[in-house]
Amino acid sequence: MNDSSTSVICTVRNDAEMLRFWLRHHRRIFDYGAVIDYSSTDDTMTVFQQEAPPHWTFSTSRNRNWDFWLCDEEIMSIETTLGGWKMALNCTEFLMHHNLS
Repeated sequence: MNDSSTSVICTVRNDAEMLRFWLRHHRRIFDYGAVIDYSSTDDTMTVFQQEAPPHWTFSTSRNRNWDFWLCDEEIMSIETTLGGWKMALNCTEFLMHHNLS
């Protein structure tokens, strides 16, 4: 990613219903997105595959259980690989802005 790009990172667990709306909204705002899954047992991955742009990524968390500190460390490690402007949101948070540039 370059310095003028915008990226969003989201953690999910069994959020298929909300993820559909979240992706439809944020794919218009951000150049890139990374979704980190915490062992979902619903259709979360299928929704991601249907709704996310092809260059966005979906990965399984490296953490066995959800833990605030470990989750934060995982997000920060992804952020270090990205240039530009970055934001972490969960699946119930929607950024409302008409133009990030």
